[in-house]
Amino acid sequence: MAHAQENFRAVAWRDGAVVLIDQTRLPHEEIWLTLRTPDEVAHAIRTMQVRGASAIGVAGAVGVALAAHEWDAHDTRMLIMHIAVRAEELRATRPTAVNLSWAIDRMMRVARATALAGPAALLAEVQAIADEDRAQSERMATYGAPLMPVGGVCTAPEGIPAANPAFDVTPADLIPAIITDAGILRSPYREAIRVMADREATTAHAAD
Repeated sequence: MAHAQENFRAVAWRDGAVVLIDQTRLPHEEIWLTLRTPDEVAHAIRTMQVRGASAIGVAGAVGVALAAHEWDAHDTRMLIMHIAVRAEELRATRPTAVNLSWAIDRMMRVARATALAGPAALLAEVQAIADEDRAQSERMATYGAPLMPVGGVCTAPEGIPAANPAFDVTPADLIPAIITDAGILRSPYREAIRVMADREATTAHAAD
């Protein structure tokens, strides 16, 4: 399936369904999936057909919107209960995915506030989430573009030793936290690292 570069989205809503690229088939094949139920979206997240924090968040949001389309009754209380159950099923597909939980929580706030508006309000929120994510990605790309030489080879600025250039060139103000196997470090990082090192040393000493 051909997609113009300017219109490319890894996850999108089209004709009552979510269309997403199957990332398990990349880079050798470009296969697009059309998912019409929350169960199908949950399967795609669980099996990593959709990957990346932002894409997972958008997919989860669309899954919540699809849940609203499953319910034909006019009882708004039962509708919200149904959406909430489906939302938790989606959340459980990747419990540690921050963007997924964030997007689901945001969709549930809209669902509860606009129940009478039906699925249309949820679809509008899906579009808002997707547009915000695209804008953030484009801003990050703008920051990184000057550091990318012709040919797309990612390198650190001249004279800067970097073990992982793709990470090290990210502007510090775009990194709210650093995830490690011992926990999450937050700014100020020198103090956070010291506290974590002390905690790990105490734990190791207690184990001896």
